Amino acid sequence: LIPFTNSRSETDLNILYYFLPSLSASLGYKEAKWFGVKNSGPTVALSASAALASGVGMYGTIGVGKLTLKTDGWLSQNLDADYSLGEVGLSYSFGGPIDIFKGMTVTGGYRFQKIKLKDFPMTNNVRDVNDITSGMTLGLIARF
Repeated sequence: LIPFTNSRSETDLNILYYFLPSLSASLGYKEAKWFGVKNSGPTVALSASAALASGVGMYGTIGVGKLTLKTDGWLSQNLDADYSLGEVGLSYSFGGPIDIFKGMTVTGGYRFQKIKLKDFPMTNNVRDVNDITSGMTLGLIARF
């Protein structure tokens, strides 16, 4: 076995528009890098939330995107990729007498995202390759 190390980084930038207080749509840009590969491109998503009790709520997000794969030179062509995501969870919005906490929300949930690389060149053929990342999330949202 040959030991190796790899790092992965992701950047997401989104602009949201609220249709209702509990329903929003977003346009965004995603960039994911690992193993000398960069996937990047536009995304769209819908998010919804619902209050359950004082300060406690639930949320969900679904989204898709069209990404382009670029490499550090070991692949001479750019390839297309489809992106999809889903996330559900619970949230808690702070209130109280301290102003700094009034605009803060803590979220905890489960996220699934998939990057499906189309027609990846293999030794004797081409095939679709999937990168799936899923697991628990923890977030802090601050409104100014």
